[in-house]
Amino acid sequence: MKTAVWRGLDEPRMEIAYVESWERAHGTQIGVGYEVRWQLEGPTLRLEHVGGRRIELELGEADFFDVLASPFFNSLPAIEADIEFDADGFVTLYHDYLERIA
Repeated sequence: MKTAVWRGLDEPRMEIAYVESWERAHGTQIGVGYEVRWQLEGPTLRLEHVGGRRIELELGEADFFDVLASPFFNSLPAIEADIEFDADGFVTLYHDYLERIA
């Protein structure tokens, strides 16, 4: 299992993720006014806003999704993608998905 920790540069926030695989991981996000605990087990995502709501989501065939400003979840689209960019940073080819034509 790998442990990853990120800190915000624009405001006080952090995330810690304990990653067994891209399909099995859990972690915590902490900001000035919130704490969110999450657990990803295959197609099931459990979220808890500490002191508030808990939800369980079935993700089905979704290959990526966003959880607040999570660096772990923001990594998911990039691990499955073979993407080419131009000098300005625009996508020119997203293999097996789309290509820029103008």
